[in-house]
Amino acid sequence: MQVITAKDAKLRFGELLDTMQREPVLVTKNKRPVGVFLSLKDVKGTHLEHLFDVSEDDYNKLDKEKIQAALDSLKTHPEQVTAMKNVHETAMQKARALVASHK
Repeated sequence: MQVITAKDAKLRFGELLDTMQREPVLVTKNKRPVGVFLSLKDVKGTHLEHLFDVSEDDYNKLDKEKIQAALDSLKTHPEQVTAMKNVHETAMQKARALVASHK
């Protein structure tokens, strides 16, 4: 378990959120423990679970359906897939044209 001061938690909140996804983080103030940050996945299966809406994963049903529909569409219509190289080339052409128009 990582330990972080309340001041560092405030200053590096994004890093704290990333760390707590991997392991619980103990927060201290004046060298005394004051709280623990932990992910909802870590809460699942504990006596705290009933306090939170802990789902199986990060996607709701509608999102899952949209993702599955997109994947199914790609399988049935592979001609709709654009190669990453072509996407990159098109983006670079547009970027060069934009830069040139500002000169």
